Amino acid sequence: MQQKLLYRWYDPDRLSRKRNFESLLPSSDIYSLGLLFWEIVWCRAGNLPFKEVPIKKLYEHLRNNNHEKLPEMPEDYKSWKNLISRMWKFKSEDRCNIKTVESAMLKLYKVRTDSASSVTSVLTLPQNN
Repeated sequence: MQQKLLYRWYDPDRLSRKRNFESLLPSSDIYSLGLLFWEIVWCRAGNLPFKEVPIKKLYEHLRNNNHEKLPEMPEDYKSWKNLISRMWKFKSEDRCNIKTVESAMLKLYKVRTDSASSVTSVLTLPQNN
């Protein structure tokens, strides 16, 4: 049962059995990381990727360009939504690499930090009496 649960995070190459654990590519990890990001975005207990899709049909589901839905996000997070979509590409060669993921996450962090700093500075401005 536990092994079948893990299939939900496998990339399409692994699901089709074109690759085994010994021959995994970094793009396989990128795909799985994209699903982890999806879980973080939704932040719901027990929310598994492709929960409604039987494991035996998961490869076909992905091959037909079906993905998990992402929620509406604040404007600051639109780039994260785009990044996740690029991480989920069906063909491994079409997925972004880890440098792209790292760069996008650093930009997102900077935007959020700058945003929080400006809110803090507005809240701490001296009041004119």
